[in-house]
Amino acid sequence: MRESLELFAHNLNFYMNRYGYNQVTLAKKLNKANSTVADWVHGRKFPRIEMLDKLTEVFHCKRSDLLEHYTTEETVRQSELSDRLTKYLHMLNADGMEKVLTYLEDLNPKFFREENQ
Repeated sequence: MRESLELFAHNLNFYMNRYGYNQVTLAKKLNKANSTVADWVHGRKFPRIEMLDKLTEVFHCKRSDLLEHYTTEETVRQSELSDRLTKYLHMLNADGMEKVLTYLEDLNPKFFREENQ
């Protein structure tokens, strides 16, 4: 449990820094007491699920970005790119997906050969 609290606190602090929020600003934005946000920031408590969902709206992220792994600029970038790729892939028919896959395989044939073995 303690490790999960630390992970959440790390990620919350990451996003607060990224968006330029301090504890007071975030508390006002969420209509919460400053002490409640301080408990989250310092890894003493988790927010309730509905507040967690509000945090994802404020920071334009997913729950997993707050709860499942240590967030860094690189992981945020990967997540954003993955979301964009997924959106575009869903727009393609099977022929379009096959062309994208062929293009990717041509970019790095060694990688795809190793993956398929």
